[in-house]
Amino acid sequence: MKLPTTLARLAAPALAVLLAANVAVAQDASPPRRGQFAVVSVAVEAVAGNVALPASTPGTLTIATCAGCAPKSLQATAATRFVVKGEAVSLAQLHAAMLKNPAGIVTVNYITGSGVVTEVTTAP
Repeated sequence: MKLPTTLARLAAPALAVLLAANVAVAQDASPPRRGQFAVVSVAVEAVAGNVALPASTPGTLTIATCAGCAPKSLQATAATRFVVKGEAVSLAQLHAAMLKNPAGIVTVNYITGSGVVTEVTTAP
C-alpha cells in the first residue's frame, strides 16, 4: 500500500506554503496583524569555545555561530537565566561547565529587538 507516499506528496505543497508564509511574516518589520506570527525571541547555538560570557551581569555576551560569521554582541542582565543540564546555575557555574567542555553546544536565547539575553543553556 502506497498511502504514506501519496499522503506525503499531497502534504508537501501545503507544508511549503505554510513555511513560506511563516518566513515572510518573520522577515516583515511591521507590527503583526491579527492572525500573524511575530518573532520576538531567537535561540542560537554555538560551540562553547565560540561564546564569551560576561564577567558579571549586567554585561556583554559575545557569540559567533560559525567560523566565518561575525560575532554578535548581546546583553546579559540580572534577569538572564543560566542553565547547565537542565538546572539553574550561577554565571560562574555556567562558565566553569563551558570551560570543562569547550566543544559542547551552548544555546543563547535573546529578544530580537533589544538583544537582551533571556537564557543561556549548555549540557556538557
